[in-house]
Amino acid sequence: MNVRFLCPKKNELIVTDIAATREVLQEHWSEVISCRCPHCGEIHSFSVRDAYIDGILSATAQDQRDLDNPLVRFAHFERQRMEAATPAATPRRNPHSRS
Repeated sequence: MNVRFLCPKKNELIVTDIAATREVLQEHWSEVISCRCPHCGEIHSFSVRDAYIDGILSATAQDQRDLDNPLVRFAHFERQRMEAATPAATPRRNPHSRS
């Protein structure tokens, strides 16, 4: 996942080229970065710390909106049910093997 923030004019998500890894975040945590917004065309400045926190919060809000959708909730439930029904230690057959 990359660091994300919202365009202050259009409230649209901007995904940066900054990877949200522990090492990268430690190195850039206190920095202010500027980039041209793909939504409004203006230059926005943001702190990496604030953008990371806002990105996590917006992702959490989107996850909740998705789970409020009955079709998404059903798909999520089905995936969990299928994962629970598949034994973790079951070896998968290699289609290229001769056995």
